[in-house]
Amino acid sequence: MHKPIYLKGYSSLRTNICAGVKPLNVEMKNFNLCLYIEDLFRFFINNPFKYDNLQKVIDFISLPTDLQTIDQQIENLKMVYLESKFSSGNRNV
Repeated sequence: MHKPIYLKGYSSLRTNICAGVKPLNVEMKNFNLCLYIEDLFRFFINNPFKYDNLQKVIDFISLPTDLQTIDQQIENLKMVYLESKFSSGNRNV
């Protein structure tokens, strides 16, 4: 979700610093980056999903946020679930 903001800011900074030009809206980009970092801190501190270790949190925030990808993953899981249910002998689907 915030990754494009971060990458856009980094790209602008890199391009403009190399050219010796002050970036446009650098204050706004820094502000957005600070908001992103604050959101990450809030998420880690609040731990809304009650993860018991840091790796689980990192895995969660690294999941794709594209709706098409999420819908495809849900469909795949439904197929796996039905196949698992069918192969275990429980045919009451």
